[in-house]
Amino acid sequence: MTTIYEKVKWELFKLKRDAMYLYGKKHNKIFAYDEKLISRLRSYYFGPLPLSVLLLLEKAVDGFCYDRAPLIVYGFLEDEFEYMSGDTDSIKLNPDNISQYREGVLGELYGEHAIIVRKIDEDLELVYDVSLGLIFEKDFYFKLENFKPRVRRSKNETIDRANFECTHVSKLDQEERFFPPSILSLFEKFSAVQEFYTDDLANEFKILKEKIYTGNLSK
Repeated sequence: MTTIYEKVKWELFKLKRDAMYLYGKKHNKIFAYDEKLISRLRSYYFGPLPLSVLLLLEKAVDGFCYDRAPLIVYGFLEDEFEYMSGDTDSIKLNPDNISQYREGVLGELYGEHAIIVRKIDEDLELVYDVSLGLIFEKDFYFKLENFKPRVRRSKNETIDRANFECTHVSKLDQEERFFPPSILSLFEKFSAVQEFYTDDLANEFKILKEKIYTGNLSK
């Protein structure tokens, strides 16, 4: 159950968010994953799926920020970055989440979300939000979400977490780790995390199938 005040706050936040998204797109503060990032993610596997597929699948990332956020760092291991988690208004102000919190379904940290912050240079840091499949300028994202960091993990800690979940292609056992094409086709029915990734996702499935059929994992 939520109050009228809480519902009004949520509606005002959505108006602000929509306006900021328009501003961010117009002023190059919001970015999509590029080919360089996606191609690097092909070399790392989460079970039988390359990260270039996993991180473009909506069902694999939506609601799994804690687990999936560290995996994006394989796209820029040479850079400085850190893991952060903290409150975001898009989760904390949502009346559905507030109701579930009061009903005891969600815990006290129900508004928390995990991201990766990557340092490009002294003047630019980027936020990777894998649940959205988008990249933001840090200052813009923090204002957009009213983000309040609670937990931080260093670069090495983040890589250790990612390595616990993933395997480099050079260490894969093809027969044990690859889905048969018949099962893989089920994943192809899932939507991309953003509609504009639909063609990219189809291409990643195509590349993966070629690897399966040829047995050339490093292709």
